[in-house]
Amino acid sequence: MKKYTFIINPTAGNIDPITLIPLIEEIAANYKHDVRIELTQYHRHAIEIANRIKNDEIVISCGGDGTLNEVVNGLDLDKNITIGLLPSGSGNDFKNNIIVSQSAEENINYYFNENFRTQKIDVGTFSYRIEGDLNRYNSLKFMNSLGIGFDAYVAHLHQNSRIFTGLISYIFSVLRALVKYESININFRFEEQSISGNKLLIAIGNGKTTGGGFHLTKNALVDDGLLDVCIIDFVSRRRLLTKLPLAVKNRIDEVPEVLTTRIKSGKLSLMQPYFVHADGELVSEKITDLEISVLKNKLNFITF
Repeated sequence: MKKYTFIINPTAGNIDPITLIPLIEEIAANYKHDVRIELTQYHRHAIEIANRIKNDEIVISCGGDGTLNEVVNGLDLDKNITIGLLPSGSGNDFKNNIIVSQSAEENINYYFNENFRTQKIDVGTFSYRIEGDLNRYNSLKFMNSLGIGFDAYVAHLHQNSRIFTGLISYIFSVLRALVKYESININFRFEEQSISGNKLLIAIGNGKTTGGGFHLTKNALVDDGLLDVCIIDFVSRRRLLTKLPLAVKNRIDEVPEVLTTRIKSGKLSLMQPYFVHADGELVSEKITDLEISVLKNKLNFITF
C-alpha cells in the first residue's frame, strides 16, 4: 500500500474541487492505497502542506506552474518522494516537458497503478537579495522558469489579472506592460563569461516555454543538468511588438537581439532593483542580486 497526498489549488485556472475530489475518491476506492486530499487555503499554503510529506510518499500537484512551484519548495528533496502532476492552472508550461494525459481520470488511474514510470528531473535553485538587505540572501527553487526584467513585470500584471486565462491572458498582460516598461542594467557572470548592459529580459529555463506558450528557452531539457538562458537586448516598443510573435511561433532565435546559452550556475547583479518571477509567480520587484544553479536529476517525477 502506497501513501498519496493530492494537493489541490482550488483557485487554479481549470480546477473544480466539487468534481475533482469525488473523482479522486471514486478511483481511489478501486485501489488499496492510503490517500489524503488537501486543499490550499491561501498563498504559499502548498509549501506548508508539502513540508509534511514523509519519506516514500507520492504527492500529486493539482494546479498550474505556481502550485507545482510551491509544492517543490515545500518538499525535502533529500527524501525518497515521488511527484505527479494534474495540470489545471492558467499557464501549465511545465507539462510541456513531461508526458501527461489530457484526462484527469486517466492521470489519476495511472498514478494509482503501481507500475507507473518515473523520470529523474532537474530542479532550478536561486538565492536572491532584496534592496536594502545587504547581508541576507533568501533561497527558492523553480521547476520551469526564472525570469528577470520584462517577463517578470508581465508575470506581475498577469498574476493580478483574472480577465482571461492561458496564453491569451499572458498576451493581454504583455500589451499592458508595453505601456510602461524599463530596461534592466545587468552584469551576468557565468561559465567564465560576463555579459553587461541594458537588457529587456533574462529568461532562465529548466523547461521549454513560459507564459503559457512563449518559447524563450525552446531547447531546454529537464534532465540534462543545465539551465537554458535567453537574453534579449532592450528594444523599442515597435520592435518588441513586431518580434514578440516569433517567440510564440518557436522562432525566437531568428531575432538578432537575442542571445541564448546554457549554464550550470551564474551570478546576476541588477544595477537597479527590478521584478523577478519564478514559475510565473512574482518573487519581488526589489531584487538586486541573484545566484542561480541547478540540482541535476534531483526529483522523481511520474511520466507516461
